[in-house]
Amino acid sequence: MYRPPFIWGRSGNLQTMYSLIVRRSEPASFTRTNVLAEDGGTIALDWSPAPAESSIPIVLIIPGIAGSSTQHYVRNAVNEINNTLKWRAVVVNHRGCNCALTSRKLFSIGDSQDIKHAMDHIQSLAGDAPIYGIGYSMGANILGHYMGVSELQAGWVKFAAGISFSQSYDIHATSQYLPREKPIYSRLLNLKYKSVLKRHLLHFEQNLEKAIHLPTVFKTACLREFDKHFTAPLLGYKDVEDYYKAMSCAPHLKHISIPFLMVNASDDPLIPTLHHEPAIQAARAKSGIYFCRTKYGGHVMHATENFLPDRKAWMDVVMSQFFLFAHKQS
Repeated sequence: MYRPPFIWGRSGNLQTMYSLIVRRSEPASFTRTNVLAEDGGTIALDWSPAPAESSIPIVLIIPGIAGSSTQHYVRNAVNEINNTLKWRAVVVNHRGCNCALTSRKLFSIGDSQDIKHAMDHIQSLAGDAPIYGIGYSMGANILGHYMGVSELQAGWVKFAAGISFSQSYDIHATSQYLPREKPIYSRLLNLKYKSVLKRHLLHFEQNLEKAIHLPTVFKTACLREFDKHFTAPLLGYKDVEDYYKAMSCAPHLKHISIPFLMVNASDDPLIPTLHHEPAIQAARAKSGIYFCRTKYGGHVMHATENFLPDRKAWMDVVMSQFFLFAHKQS
């Protein structure tokens, strides 16, 4: 059972703002390996501890929008994995985030291919160790997408189990909801995307096709507009609807056959409860698929019940408990 911090923890907005502004983490050290994709892009993986062939389980962490191993919630998860589970952690740094951009492609909201490259690389270095997956926000959608797609693709490395937090299951629905109901959060997400684009502006000015007009992209006010004018044409989709349909994990949840826990908060200001329906239906349809909805928790937070929360969040504890449960069942 989740118990939020006294008074302020019962506000999804305050928990979300705490996560964005106040949250801190213990120091974490990493060893980096880079994976080169077919398009020349680089997927940077940060390991803790350094990669080695061993039977000790590995947890692959997939952060949210513009996320990397620098995020506090990611570092807290790494510490939980290393110190409580005594397992190994590997963090995906999304393309262009805390790593070099070596192709004309930025990260996308549900791309399974980069995770496939990461999983192949991890298996090549770590041998037969089981790989567990955890995703946050956008990374949660990517995890669910990969877990479903990998069941249908021969030769794809499978996760042993997965857990997601603050996930959107239908990107189209969320992209319409945010500008209309939560314009401040919509602008913040848009700014995150544009900040990554600005960081690599010279690269894109030299490599973009005529279909993309950068001044228009930088005038966009929400994520949907950004994807309409930049991401969808960049990746070759006919329009933003086509892109969101391809990226959403909802149609793929029915294919998942390994233990998978999806966690959302009712007061998450970015993902309304109405959008939880695909997860509820998936959990009802299959054993081993679980959906947990807490009354409080905000977006990628779930602070501990102390008035001044510990650095370890409730979701770190749930991660450890679920992975231990899944590991014993395997």
